[in-house]
Amino acid sequence: MKLAKLSLAAIMAAGAFSVANATPLEDAIKGVDLSGFVRFRWYDESEGTNTQTDRNRFSSELLFKAPAGDNLSVGVSARYESNQYAADQASSDANIVMHQAWLKYATADYSVKIGRQIPTTPWTETGYDGSMGNGVIGMYTGVENWTFAGAFFSQTDGANATIGTLADGENISAAAVIGQVGPVNLQVWGANMTNIFDSSIYAQADMKMAGFDVKVQMNQMNLADETAGLFADDSGLFWGAEASYSMDNFTVGGGYSSTDDDMPIYTLDPDDSGMVKWGKQIYYQTVNTADADTYAVYGKAKFGAIGAGAGYVGASIGNNDMDEFYVDASYKYSKHFKLSTYFSALNDDASVVDNNEFRFEAKYTF
Repeated sequence: MKLAKLSLAAIMAAGAFSVANATPLEDAIKGVDLSGFVRFRWYDESEGTNTQTDRNRFSSELLFKAPAGDNLSVGVSARYESNQYAADQASSDANIVMHQAWLKYATADYSVKIGRQIPTTPWTETGYDGSMGNGVIGMYTGVENWTFAGAFFSQTDGANATIGTLADGENISAAAVIGQVGPVNLQVWGANMTNIFDSSIYAQADMKMAGFDVKVQMNQMNLADETAGLFADDSGLFWGAEASYSMDNFTVGGGYSSTDDDMPIYTLDPDDSGMVKWGKQIYYQTVNTADADTYAVYGKAKFGAIGAGAGYVGASIGNNDMDEFYVDASYKYSKHFKLSTYFSALNDDASVVDNNEFRFEAKYTF
């Protein structure tokens, strides 16, 4: 959101300049960008008729970006998070943290971004509440349709329960080639993470043509000595594919993914939005799980501001089967305000009860 008019943020920015400098307000806020969101979620989960969890989640993020000189910009973000449970289940928690603080130098052909920021790699989560690290990202775009990138992050955090706390505070180095050949978008990444994996190669190809949307992913990982003993093998392969077809207001699609039988690790964060995944609950049961085959079919429809969808996701983990049915709906009240909801029923053959989850969300973005 461009601060083109005198707003509260502009008044605050103006107060930061001394009278001696006498910088006109119009110049002081030129190029300043303020964006973010405020979100409320209500979760209701039940396992059979025995256990029920009611949770209210409040989340907000504010990102401030501004020019600091020729080709130079700065960014700072803050985040608020609060989860409130029923009184007999858990106590409330709330916190406000400084999330990002970075400096970026960019020209027509290359850019360098350094500071506390989100590691934008296939192994980390780039969304809200995702991975964070202190590091640098460099990109060269001087070749038409191609981007060459390199990154190094120290103290990179993650949320991978499979490999425990070793996912926190480690260094990750990554390089990528991203480009386009005809209608096909390609990207190939290579990375190393101290104490986690010695090497990992990620490749993706995707294309859109005549209503069809196809994506294929592959991730090969070789674990470091510190984590190799967790599994029967120290290397493993994940792959997944998704295809959909859209016509008028309707979309139908499906997908399939598979993890290695002996070494299933392929992402550091179970919320990883970059990996192909389906459903509302089942992904968290299959991510980084050995010998997991997942398949899905879904349909979506949109009529003006109203959207609706439904899907089925099945998974086989060794000899155990599970499946999930879900329906969802949304209403875009305005450009900045949207309401959405879903209901998901997860059945796990290894569990004596099913898990049902309902979520309602109201989100304002700016």
